[in-house]
Amino acid sequence: MRVSIIIPAYNAEATLRACLEACLGQVPPPAEVIVVDDGSTDGTRSVANAIDGVRCVRQDNAGPAAARNHGARIARGGVLAYTDADCVPRPDWIACLVSQFEEGVAAVGGGYAIANPKSRLARLIHEEIVGRHRRFGNEVDFLGSFNVAYRRDAFEAAGGFDSSFPFASGEDNDLAYRLQDNGGVLRFAREAIVAHHHPDRLWPYLRAQYRHGFWRMKLYAKHPRRARAGDQYARPLELMVMPAAAGL
Repeated sequence: MRVSIIIPAYNAEATLRACLEACLGQVPPPAEVIVVDDGSTDGTRSVANAIDGVRCVRQDNAGPAAARNHGARIARGGVLAYTDADCVPRPDWIACLVSQFEEGVAAVGGGYAIANPKSRLARLIHEEIVGRHRRFGNEVDFLGSFNVAYRRDAFEAAGGFDSSFPFASGEDNDLAYRLQDNGGVLRFAREAIVAHHHPDRLWPYLRAQYRHGFWRMKLYAKHPRRARAGDQYARPLELMVMPAAAGL
């Protein structure tokens, strides 16, 4: 399978180089690595353009969903693999994802390691996420866009990411639900790991949690039958963040 790695990037100059070097270091290597600079105001584009083997395109700031779709439109691979600019995939990341594709499988995702373990807050966030992933089986109903590969035909049939989600919140749930509604199977490959720079300051983290709650309301307005049960990543009691966000 020809794999295109696509990375949306917004003001990511501090972490992007490590991400790109890890993507280029995959064994076997991908067909291409594409960075979609989402209107950055820092040196993101310069970092990407300085690394041989990386194709960098720029768009006006429109959010990660739109950036991922932009990358998909210009990609050549039959598999579209996504990670984020603050993630560092392990060398066998792509191989582990691709090994799970078979007839009927629309997408395969994996889990986290931690890229900034010296931060106490980052460690706490990481452990909470690991706990959620621990309850995943081989087949799941949600895959996060920080670590996922889609069959191009399934991605296109589902319409790609919904760019009306302007932040990194809810847009991956939405695509996962639509892939399943189209009859696709979602797989979780526990051994497919990317290390992530988790938030290390409390206020930005709380602000992001508020945003997640707000956009989850849009998600369930679009997919009302899933509002009661949530998904395997966020169970019903955990959805209390949604009304809490509405009351802030």
